[in-house]
Amino acid sequence: MNYNTFNNEHRSPEQDKEAGLRPPQRVKYLLLSLSMQIRPPEIDKLRGALIRMTQGDSYYHNHQDKGFSYRYPLVQYKRIGGHGAVLVIGEAIETVGKLLNATSPTLQIGETTVPYEIQRVTPGNAIVQVWNHRFAYHLRRWLPLNKANYEEYQQMTSMAEKIRFLENIMVGNVLSFCKGVGVELSDRVECVITQLSEPRITHYKNTALMEFDAEMECNVSIPDYFGIGKGVSHGHGTCVKKREKRENI
Repeated sequence: MNYNTFNNEHRSPEQDKEAGLRPPQRVKYLLLSLSMQIRPPEIDKLRGALIRMTQGDSYYHNHQDKGFSYRYPLVQYKRIGGHGAVLVIGEAIETVGKLLNATSPTLQIGETTVPYEIQRVTPGNAIVQVWNHRFAYHLRRWLPLNKANYEEYQQMTSMAEKIRFLENIMVGNVLSFCKGVGVELSDRVECVITQLSEPRITHYKNTALMEFDAEMECNVSIPDYFGIGKGVSHGHGTCVKKREKRENI
């Protein structure tokens, strides 16, 4: 049985068991907000600087000995309100001391040396599950297409067909996110795109890809600033629940 409101986060496991409810699946995370101001193209440079600071910890670069790891990245680099930020998820939280206890007072962002200061650490323990209603989200710098499905997308003649195609990809992205954070879903995932920007060309892993901003509705609760789709460790596909006022991402 699904929970009907987020207020049920305050129920105890014992109360859930007595009520015959399946305990909600939770995802722990820490959001580290940095003092430095960065532009979107500098997210990759922030990533590189923190990889060096953490001495190549695999959580921070998402590579394995034999090459790129295709697991969902548990460390994601962001731009929130014009400032750099790092989202650390689940088991990767055990390594966050490398960022909190860093002895270097500066970071090298490209050719610029900037102060390294963590302004705020925000912990979270969010419910991730399918609900009986949809939530509205902002989705920024989303990379839904790869070389294979790009050709298929370009051959479509109507915008409605393209939207349906992207919605199916979005469902797959949400399922991959849930699997990556250890959440098992037993109900059908629904995604509806309510607004889609004109595509921009960006480069990811030396490949030119289409990047979109979107407004979407989804019946899965996605914590703020978690990424879906490709390139989430580089700040792509950042998802934020819609509110009256939001920070620029």
